[in-house]
Amino acid sequence: MRLAVIAHAMHREWILQVFSFHSEFCAKVVCFVDWIDGDKTTESIPTIALEDLGAYEYDSILIAVPWPGRVNQLYLALRDLQITGDIYAIRPTMIEAKRDFICGEIFDPFLVDKIAMDAPRPFMHLLETHVCDDCNLNCKACTHFAPFIPQRQKADIDLFEKSMFKISQIFSGIGLISILGGEALLEPDLCVMMIRISRKYFPNSGIMLTTNGLLVPAMKPEFWDNVRTNDVFVNVTPYPPTRKMVPAILDVFHKYNVKYDPRIETQEIQTFAKFMSLEPIYDAQRNNEMCAGAGCYQLRNGYLGKCPESMYIDFMAESLGKSPTDLRAKDAVNILEADSGMEVLRKLCAPCDMCRKCAKELRKDIRWERIDKIPDPRDWLICSPQ
Repeated sequence: MRLAVIAHAMHREWILQVFSFHSEFCAKVVCFVDWIDGDKTTESIPTIALEDLGAYEYDSILIAVPWPGRVNQLYLALRDLQITGDIYAIRPTMIEAKRDFICGEIFDPFLVDKIAMDAPRPFMHLLETHVCDDCNLNCKACTHFAPFIPQRQKADIDLFEKSMFKISQIFSGIGLISILGGEALLEPDLCVMMIRISRKYFPNSGIMLTTNGLLVPAMKPEFWDNVRTNDVFVNVTPYPPTRKMVPAILDVFHKYNVKYDPRIETQEIQTFAKFMSLEPIYDAQRNNEMCAGAGCYQLRNGYLGKCPESMYIDFMAESLGKSPTDLRAKDAVNILEADSGMEVLRKLCAPCDMCRKCAKELRKDIRWERIDKIPDPRDWLICSPQ
């Protein structure tokens, strides 16, 4: 199999290294595809322009891009170029971890999505959804704004099922469904129901449960049975309090044979960042092109939004003396009323109104800190220049 690989220069050596480990995998990288920054030849393998891909000789395309929004944009660009044949996309979270994505003589189906480019319905690479909005950790500058939730707000399970059914009707598949919060393990029964519904409508999708890990040892055996039987991958975010519990968390995962992200064993979250403004004065197109979270599509109360900030910033409306509608995204998609998955995907790939309030050039890193008092919006907002 001759592969054209779309990957940033920082990941090319890793990709070639993975192929070198698997002599049984009959594939050869014949070219890399330039998609962002004018990358040139890597280890004598030429780089071609995306628009020249259709005239190049290859059998399949491998996309290895760690930013979901960029993956979706590439997918649309390939469709517009009328590229056909097999397209494989390594799931973005696996690229960040630099996982081995080959299993025997095939791409690992748990780590790599196979996309039919000639399918009448489009493919979505990542969908995130909340089990509940509040959290037992409450991090300063949390991009899901959980510290501003005064009391438990849970997902409407009936509306969630209707939404997932509708998405399954207008999309050919979802690469990864991420179930999180807030803190998902605060509502274990609801979490299991959402896992089952996700697996019901998307039998071939990856399902990832994201948690801060503090409640992992408290979950009952039947919870982990459901996680395992539905082939759910658990991503524990390694915050400082979580790091202290790593041995106990790993004991649970090993006991119940749960798949998990091994980075919990070596990494620790030490900083967060604030970059949001309330003033719509920034370059929306540039922010959309450069944003790592632009493809983290959020399903909330029957609406699909572009990113967490666009869907949850209204949680802090009261603390700013505003109504939720003052802050809430105005261009989220009512998924139950959508007729075309392609129209939905194109809208989500385009800049949203929140992109104009994203002050990434003024981004400020702050030390990770847990909030045990009333949250201060100034810990989330960048003061915009006058």
